[in-house]
Amino acid sequence: MDSIITFISHYTTEIVFGIAILSLISFLIALANYFRTSKILRKYKRLMRGSNNKNLEAMLNQHMDRLENRFSSIRELELSIPSMNSRMSQCLQRVGIVRYNAFE
Repeated sequence: MDSIITFISHYTTEIVFGIAILSLISFLIALANYFRTSKILRKYKRLMRGSNNKNLEAMLNQHMDRLENRFSSIRELELSIPSMNSRMSQCLQRVGIVRYNAFE
């Protein structure tokens, strides 16, 4: 026990500096964790914006339903394109105005 006390008494300044450095490192790690957590929290709030029930699974299901509806409407539009192209070929094209003077 005496050897530990003499060791501490001889190396007091080194021990204090070591503890100070370790506490500074732990403070920096805690600060970095705080910023990472706040960044993740901001992303989560942005993700959950507009949902009333605050349930991630329900929100994702609702989003997938909307996405499927959009895909079905896109498919319908893609199917109507050929009929529109065939109707467009029958439309009037290159229409111009010619001035008519009856007295010439």
